[in-house]
Amino acid sequence: TVHTVQLTESTINANSRLFERREDVPTQAITMGIGTIMNARSILLVVNGAAKADIVRAAFQGPVVPQVPASVLQLHPNVVLVGDREALSKLDLEKTELK
Repeated sequence: TVHTVQLTESTINANSRLFERREDVPTQAITMGIGTIMNARSILLVVNGAAKADIVRAAFQGPVVPQVPASVLQLHPNVVLVGDREALSKLDLEKTELK
């Protein structure tokens, strides 16, 4: 299911660096559940930066566990992960199918 959620004040504050004026910062976002995502024919995930390296490794090469919701993407037949070197730096390339 896709629905609208109110962003927390901390998220609004974090996003404010991307806007010239604070009043231009979105206060709502669209979100969807894991079931909706997993029903997609294909999934494209784009990541960048070293700060994402640990979660990329956990999601794509760790166990499929509720503590890492994105790890369920390992069970999807058509996921494409695009990232810069830093975001992908902790992946074990011996375990990864590169295309």
